Amino acid sequence: MTIEEFINQRIADEERIAEATSGTATEREWVYAEGRVSDTGEYRGLHAEAHDPRDGVHIARHDPARVLRQCEAIRTLVAYHDGGVCGFGENGECLHCNLLPIIAAIWSDHSDYRQEWKP
Repeated sequence: MTIEEFINQRIADEERIAEATSGTATEREWVYAEGRVSDTGEYRGLHAEAHDPRDGVHIARHDPARVLRQCEAIRTLVAYHDGGVCGFGENGECLHCNLLPIIAAIWSDHSDYRQEWKP
């Protein structure tokens, strides 16, 4: 498995989970208020009780719509590399080639992650 394949598979995993949530993931936002995480969309369901506000804010911050936006942004970065559109840093290294290991490290706890990809 190449690093690009690994990243693309992890993006697909993230998207599948986000799209499987109740309601329409792209049309609502999760919010934390009064110890609960709920959504602002038509569904307006309770998603989690969070007794610690830090947990509630974190859960709400990673709502499905945000996860889908993040997946698209990462996919765009990988596409720059796959398309051969490289940018160069101050010392001449390819920024995109160095970027892929950094992106892959998001999922360094995944069983398919290879230690040689470590940035």
